[in-house]
Amino acid sequence: MWANDNLSFRFRVVSTGKDTYTVTITASGSYDGFASRFTGACTAQRGSVNGWVNYQVTSTAAPDPSNLPPQEAGSVPQTTMLEQLFLTKATITSSHGWRYTYTITGMRCVTSSTGPFSCS
Repeated sequence: MWANDNLSFRFRVVSTGKDTYTVTITASGSYDGFASRFTGACTAQRGSVNGWVNYQVTSTAAPDPSNLPPQEAGSVPQTTMLEQLFLTKATITSSHGWRYTYTITGMRCVTSSTGPFSCS
C-alpha cells in the first residue's frame, strides 16, 4: 500500500438474464501518497485517480441503491459494496476487466487488467 484514496463510486447495473447482472463501478477522486509507488521510500504525493472495474454478479435480489450507505470506511472493498447493493450474499465472479489512471508527480500512470503498471 502506498496511498490512501478518497473516491466517489458510481454503479452501473445491467441485467444479463435471470438473476444475473454485469456491474461496472467507476471511481473518481484523489489520493494522498505516503510512499513512492516505484521504490516504497517515504514521500508525500497527491494527485487524481480515475478508473473502472467490471463484475459479473448472480443474485436472487434485485439491486437497490438505497442499500448503500452515503459513505463507506476506507477499508471496505468494492465486492462488499456489491453485496450491500444487492442486500444479499451475492455471488460475485472475479472482475472482468479494470483500469485505473493516477497522476503521479506530473506523470499519467495506468494500471489495468490488460497490462503492467506504466507511466508516461
